[in-house]
Amino acid sequence: MVKGALGKVAWVGRTASMAFGLALVMALLFGATSVGLAASGQPFLLGKAKNAATRVTGLVGNVSGGPALKVSNPSGGPAVGLQANAGRAPLTVNPESGTAANLSADELDGMDSSELQRANAAAGGDLTGSYPNPEIDQDAVTADKMADNSVDKDAMRDGAVGSAEVSDAQLTAGDVASFHGRKDLTTGANGGGLFMLPQNCTDTLLDLGSGVDVSSDVLIVTPAEMDPRMQVSTSHSSSPNSFDVSFCNSTDEALRVPLNFDYVVINRP
Repeated sequence: MVKGALGKVAWVGRTASMAFGLALVMALLFGATSVGLAASGQPFLLGKAKNAATRVTGLVGNVSGGPALKVSNPSGGPAVGLQANAGRAPLTVNPESGTAANLSADELDGMDSSELQRANAAAGGDLTGSYPNPEIDQDAVTADKMADNSVDKDAMRDGAVGSAEVSDAQLTAGDVASFHGRKDLTTGANGGGLFMLPQNCTDTLLDLGSGVDVSSDVLIVTPAEMDPRMQVSTSHSSSPNSFDVSFCNSTDEALRVPLNFDYVVINRP
């Protein structure tokens, strides 16, 4: 057996030193995995606990239709273990590469899968429907969920607030609207229901009695069935607790004056 081993040493010695050839053959014959042959430029030994290298080890395979490197561990343990320093990626791929089929990761960008929202998943909490286009659930937005002054006219759809929202049944003591109702326009040359001549205006006084601060409160006027070309303006009247409401026709044709208008007074502390 020793004679055969020496013969193999002589054969290996054609491309390596005698000592290297002897160590290599002994490793093949006796499984001497502790032999230090894993330095840079030397063979990679299977079964060796630590193959050390100070340079990159590359594998270039011209394999069509299959992997260039295949690792299998039928004993039940993992096939490959990757270890890197903290904060370092254990694996890199080129940006042009495709996706890995059947790859299951424990975390993605440091987040567990339970923290990620799946496509078309059902929405919960204050939302209803499914992602990616859930909707706010009915009655989900309450006063305690809105910051002060967060809802203004730009945040409300046209027609979203009508007479039903400011009726007696909807407003109670402490609400922002202290006065609301309907005002009939007086009859006359430009009275309600009549035509107003071009470049003309009609004014009406809205007297709300005590409790109105005309210097700070805001009046909202909503005429019914009014020509959209008719202009409406409000101002603080010289009379106490009153507002002036003006309807003006700035066009070159006669416009019909509305019969009445609804109003709401908003308190501004």
